[in-house]
Amino acid sequence: MNEYELTVLAKDGLDLEAFLKKLKVKILKTAKSEERLLAYEINKQKKGVYSYCEIEADPSVISDLEAKLKLDDKVLRSLIIIKEK
Repeated sequence: MNEYELTVLAKDGLDLEAFLKKLKVKILKTAKSEERLLAYEINKQKKGVYSYCEIEADPSVISDLEAKLKLDDKVLRSLIIIKEK
């Protein structure tokens, strides 16, 4: 299993921890900001919530996670990178 850093910009109301637990991803650390005004509109949204997680999962689960994040209407942007050891 590898460690990853996940950053998500979403509409208010997305429960990222529940989203990750459905995929059986181990959450190591989380941080969430308050709703913030965006520099420019994304999908007609002027505000968004940034969430950061350090997670541990198999690479096959990460590809599934990326696909599900792209399909979720509440997610405006997401970024997953592998954490350096």
